[in-house]
Amino acid sequence: MIDLLAGAGLTAILMYGKPTRPIRQFLDKTLGVGEMFSCALCTGFWAGVIVSFLQTWQGVAISPLFPFTVSAFSWFFDTLIKLMQSYER
Repeated sequence: MIDLLAGAGLTAILMYGKPTRPIRQFLDKTLGVGEMFSCALCTGFWAGVIVSFLQTWQGVAISPLFPFTVSAFSWFFDTLIKLMQSYER
């Protein structure tokens, strides 16, 4: 469960974080993947790959389906937050 929260947090930081804006801009200019950062499913998948790699590197066994799980989890929370923000206005 902590791994899922870490993946969702990493997704939010990559998508919306001010400190990661230069990284997003650099990746958009060099690889043309800027559109990926507007999609919680896409960014969540790659955040899941990163968390999965870090956990495996530390010797923790993680399912190969973990990036897909983080993707769905991130999408759910991103959608929930957007829904709450729309009611707030």
